[in-house]
Amino acid sequence: MVVLPVRSRKLYPEIKRWADCVIGIPTVCVLEKTLSKGGDRARCGNISLKFNLKLGGVNQEVSEGCGIKARTMVVGADVTHPGDEEVCPSIAAVVATDDNSQFKYLGSARLQEGKQEYISDLRGMMRERLLVWARRVLEGPPGLGGVYPKILPDHILFYRDGVSESQFGMVRHHETQQIFDGCSDAYTEMKRHLEKNRLKTLLKVPGGEKWKPKLTLIVAIKRHHTRFYPLTLVDGDPNLNAGTIIDSIVVTPNHFSFYLQSHCSPLGTARSTQYVVIYDDLDYKSTPQSIMNITNKLCYTGARASKALSVCTPARYADLLCDRVRCYLKPVLEGYLDKSSTNDMDGTQRAAIYGENTLVWKPNTSDKLESGWKNPWHPSLSDVMFYL
Repeated sequence: MVVLPVRSRKLYPEIKRWADCVIGIPTVCVLEKTLSKGGDRARCGNISLKFNLKLGGVNQEVSEGCGIKARTMVVGADVTHPGDEEVCPSIAAVVATDDNSQFKYLGSARLQEGKQEYISDLRGMMRERLLVWARRVLEGPPGLGGVYPKILPDHILFYRDGVSESQFGMVRHHETQQIFDGCSDAYTEMKRHLEKNRLKTLLKVPGGEKWKPKLTLIVAIKRHHTRFYPLTLVDGDPNLNAGTIIDSIVVTPNHFSFYLQSHCSPLGTARSTQYVVIYDDLDYKSTPQSIMNITNKLCYTGARASKALSVCTPARYADLLCDRVRCYLKPVLEGYLDKSSTNDMDGTQRAAIYGENTLVWKPNTSDKLESGWKNPWHPSLSDVMFYL
């Protein structure tokens, strides 16, 4: 725990960069005045939630489950643009569950060309997340005859944040293909690993075909101008009840979509999140209530809150991971690094330059890094939800 004397936009990012990237220890920052107020139950509870999850604990679960099929990896992805200038690269992040619990989301992040909404290395980040899932299975006990169960998921439920309606085609045709390419890379690597270590496992699907998961990709849109109000006010509240779904009349005509107001808004008008299904191997369109219930229940799995989030947890976590990586770019955003030297380069070259700069992206700890490690944080945090 780090006690801050005052709220500082300069001190907080540097603490997180040092803790995440240099020493590899999760931190919880608390204001001094917060501690001086005494043992307020709600305040202590919020701090305890962060401690518990960063120590590997589970804060809460949905009592009846989220309704997701077994062996489903839940994924969230987002892109953020931390600087107004094009010389500052954008940040892409992917978070994904590593088992069937739908609670623990581990992440990957990359720098890419500034102001680019398309995720350049979605393939590589999906490969990383799938290998983590497989490793978790192999860490468990084998089944009968020494055979491990299927070590790769059968289904992927993917929530993509941060794109507008004009970018649906980009997500459908380019990012979807990257997801499947990442699956293929993970399959090839795991097959090589299993053969090398002489492990018996179920890598193939029935019929002997090569493993390929079923994918459902959903875009979550938070920035829109659509608002909903009840026909009659109850106790003067102008908002709909939490869990309200609108799936007709005002939805996108060319895609299966719905609006979900998952949260309560004590102040102002609540903004529902629009969910648009772009790709659907699992055919949720034939049973729309199923995916609506799943999405609503996922909003209750946020580890830092005791109430529902306004957007489903995987999309929100990807956004938070982007915010954390923004702390690592502090030298660029604050002008500590001379940006003029990269003005003549294109966006991809600039992202590569920043990615190689130990002050900006990753400290000089190559002796501790795993082979092929591409994330900015220390490898000791690879199994920790440090970004919450």
